[in-house]
Amino acid sequence: MKEAESVDELLARVVRETKPRSQGIHDVKLSMDPVVRCVDAMLDDAIDMHASDIHIEPYGEQAWIRMRVDGCLTVWHRELPREAMRAFIARIKVMARLDTTEKRLPLAGRFSYENHDRSIDIRVETVPFLGGEGAVLRILDGGSGLAVSDLGFSRRNLELFMKLINKPGGMLLLAGPTNSGKTTTLYAALRELADDERSIVTIEDPPEYHMKGVSQVQVDRKAGLDFASALKAVLRADPDTVMIGEIRDGETAKTAVRAALSGRRIFSTVHTGRAAGVIPRMLEMGVAPYLLASALSGVAAQRLLRRAEGRGRIAIQEIYGVDDDMRRAILDRRDESYIEELAEQNGMQTMQSDGMDKAAQGLVTKQEVKRVLYGGI
Repeated sequence: MKEAESVDELLARVVRETKPRSQGIHDVKLSMDPVVRCVDAMLDDAIDMHASDIHIEPYGEQAWIRMRVDGCLTVWHRELPREAMRAFIARIKVMARLDTTEKRLPLAGRFSYENHDRSIDIRVETVPFLGGEGAVLRILDGGSGLAVSDLGFSRRNLELFMKLINKPGGMLLLAGPTNSGKTTTLYAALRELADDERSIVTIEDPPEYHMKGVSQVQVDRKAGLDFASALKAVLRADPDTVMIGEIRDGETAKTAVRAALSGRRIFSTVHTGRAAGVIPRMLEMGVAPYLLASALSGVAAQRLLRRAEGRGRIAIQEIYGVDDDMRRAILDRRDESYIEELAEQNGMQTMQSDGMDKAAQGLVTKQEVKRVLYGGI
């Protein structure tokens, strides 16, 4: 029986069979079998490594393929010739049902991939770089199955978070950069709430996970369905809980606040570095202070750190509820430093403090806390 080809052997075949002919004509059919198998091998390796993303990036006449594992990029293959990279991108576009002829504009799609009898969702974004077309594949592998108790909250933070998500109305906002686990945390909150007696809706761009008992809306800006218009339509369906993938404009922010004031439970994310920055950001987007003070129930922020034992990541968080003192700060348009100081006075544990506590428990290293929060300083 012929032994299965290794990834290096497949890559060598891809390189050979995607070389331009002397006439300058590239025979795509000749190269597709090793390309298909090589892309599958790349996806299998990424899933087995628990990678969150795959980056296919052109550099001059060659390309790199890198995978993000535990928040850090690692090289899967370097010096891939441009023709082979084009074949990789073409295969991925076919899998995601994207236009293989469009190379000048960014495209977005998704597909399901079978790995060890599991169906894994893969999100695809193509980017027209100067050196050629590249792609980023995001692997959505099971994060939605986590419970709140699996998220690494300290005891105090867990009690406060559970209290906030179980409030019958009001707005809970979660801060953090891209790839800090915000969506996973919000889905864990929805999992705690989902039952036959509640109507729960998410509005996302696009939905990252699928959950039984939760209705999902995908934003489609080309069709005129942005976050704000989707939220207005969803609210007419009278849901109990709405999760908005992101608040990044004034119209969405104002609509979400009004929904929270009407007695609905609203969860969303805001791109700020710290929990204390969420209130000033909402005010900057044009939300009236008296409305925000009445609607906002709590704010959290988080980062993901590599575990000390070298496999997987754990979150560090900071979280505060909105009490009378915080409402006065909102009404007075206090800045981020004042809000952080007030939150700490009222018991908030900062992400740095939470990280150092986890370092003392041996869950992470102090160096990892500094790397994530301060860039390794």
